[in-house]
Amino acid sequence: MGITDNFVPKAYIVTDVTNEIRANVTTIVDHDYFTGQVVRIIVPLAYGMNLNYVQTKITVTGTNTFQTEIDTTGQAAFVTPTFPPAFTQAQVTPISGVEDNLDP
Repeated sequence: MGITDNFVPKAYIVTDVTNEIRANVTTIVDHDYFTGQVVRIIVPLAYGMNLNYVQTKITVTGTNTFQTEIDTTGQAAFVTPTFPPAFTQAQVTPISGVEDNLDP
């Protein structure tokens, strides 16, 4: 088995994205990310704003918050959809970092 055969990055549900030049993101649980890490953010149009697989370096500001390099000032406000769950949830996934689940 190779080093990355069992690597699965943790995806976290996003509960808020601010409308700022450097958008702040809030996750539903603690994210365990670190400053300088690169993540991929997915916010479908059902949430008001539309961030389609956007990659960004982050600055951690709290256990479940971080600041991005994404300018969302031209986007609609982030809202939680109220219709049936036939949509992709807003989420964030790391695409860089330390692999801590390597084979022993």
